[in-house]
Amino acid sequence: MPRPTEKLLWSGCTPSASPETSLVPTGATAASRLAFALELIRDNGGTLLYLRGQEGRGIGLANKIKAYALQEAGFDTVEANEQLGLPVDARCYKAAAQILAEMGLHEVRLLSNNPDKQNRLAKAGVRVVEMVPTEVPSREQNIRYLRTKKDRMEHRLLLDTQEAPVPVTAPETPYDHEQD
Repeated sequence: MPRPTEKLLWSGCTPSASPETSLVPTGATAASRLAFALELIRDNGGTLLYLRGQEGRGIGLANKIKAYALQEAGFDTVEANEQLGLPVDARCYKAAAQILAEMGLHEVRLLSNNPDKQNRLAKAGVRVVEMVPTEVPSREQNIRYLRTKKDRMEHRLLLDTQEAPVPVTAPETPYDHEQD
């Protein structure tokens, strides 16, 4: 059970606002992960933090649609952004950190598979004491996308192996990411 200052936190797009769930040809799992996160928050307490403008990992909806076209042509999600001259992940978590600070939350258990999100939150002043995996079963339509996230973006994904995910605690010193 989390301590009062260590709430479960999910930051992401809602299914209705997320191109990953409504437009993506790769069949991403944002809606499934959101539903899973909401169950965990319901059962354990916590906060859902919705940040607008995070579509396509911060490159915007128009650029993400361009990236989808490149993915249809055979590029993976990382290569598509690079082909467009865009960062792989352009999201900024300063607003999230400010919102959490206003709520009195300076330490969180982050519902995410993305270690970069943990590092960026740390840089913005939020201590992530644990990363709680939000992996849901992969499908044929999204396995390539998820493999790219695992192999090229270091997401902590098992991709339907039998091992159980192990929560990861925060490093003692924040990672200084060159973006943001």
